[in-house]
Amino acid sequence: METTPDAIAAAVARDQAGVLSRPQARAAGLSDDQIAWRLATGRWQRQHPGVYVVSGASPGWTQDLWAGHLAVGRGVVSHETCLLLRGLDDVHVPRYPLTFAVRHGDHHRIPRIVVHQLDDMLPHHVGELDGLPVSTAERAVVDLAATVGRRRRSGNRPGDF
Repeated sequence: METTPDAIAAAVARDQAGVLSRPQARAAGLSDDQIAWRLATGRWQRQHPGVYVVSGASPGWTQDLWAGHLAVGRGVVSHETCLLLRGLDDVHVPRYPLTFAVRHGDHHRIPRIVVHQLDDMLPHHVGELDGLPVSTAERAVVDLAATVGRRRRSGNRPGDF
């Protein structure tokens, strides 16, 4: 197995739908200059601040999900996105914006991503799917019911934020 910084970074990205974060690239052994060179030459593209997609990776919802997760940081996949990841079809809930939950105080403004600040998400409310921290289906239904109710009262359609 090759252990160069490029090989390590590529392996991380491969496990994350072609996406990796700046801290992951640095942990693989790449310097800031090396990361900048990969961006300048098109080997990587910037998806979000500090989040990159490796050239040639297949774009799609899973890649967007990983990029969103890395951009949010300590977020948990939640609400509609959790239910989609757990198998609900997108006829019932929208694929975008992606939804994550974080503790209060973690503020994020990321295009096509909604970040809910929650203080009551306990360890038993979170599992893992495909390497991502994901709320339980039961928790996602409760969280979604709370937010859909607010949207309906304000006249917004599901998916509008």
